[in-house]
Amino acid sequence: MNSIPPNRFIPADLAQILERGDIWRGHSRQSIAQAVLDSGYPTLNAELLSQGWPLGRLIEVCQPNLSHSEWLLLAPALLNTSGGYIVLLNPPATPFNQALIQLGLDLERVLIVHTTSKADFLFSFFELTRAEACDAVLAWQPQQALSYTDLRKCLLATAEGLGLYVLFRPASMQQQSSPAALRLVAELQSRALQVT
Repeated sequence: MNSIPPNRFIPADLAQILERGDIWRGHSRQSIAQAVLDSGYPTLNAELLSQGWPLGRLIEVCQPNLSHSEWLLLAPALLNTSGGYIVLLNPPATPFNQALIQLGLDLERVLIVHTTSKADFLFSFFELTRAEACDAVLAWQPQQALSYTDLRKCLLATAEGLGLYVLFRPASMQQQSSPAALRLVAELQSRALQVT
């Protein structure tokens, strides 16, 4: 008796689509091998599909306004980047240099970019994620809300790069659909950072 190949009844085009890393597979822990960056938190790594922050993918973090959880969440990973620039696109406040030094970040690698319109924000995000010199782009949503189409364009831009690309959005945006490869809610508690 001949064995039937597992994909015999799946059309070739569908089989190719299912092999893509950006296809949601429900609660499956199966994933396509992809480049990751250690988050610096073993408990968080264990929960992430590829055991670390996915590189070359859009990561969305929803958080209460001005909670500043981003530094606690990402500092260990940023210390493990290869030495390129860490770009802050529209940060809500100017980072305190002494705090960045205490985290161990080299200030010469940190660049801050401010934009005034959503169009400028999107253009900057696209160009920064494609730049080989940028190891990480941390972007905060502009005053104007981003549409699903805007987010999809951001996702496509990150696929052309190899860095850590994180978009911070208000907690209220978690009700909006998102094409992000990874979506988290981060909130500072009295003694710890809670990540959902």
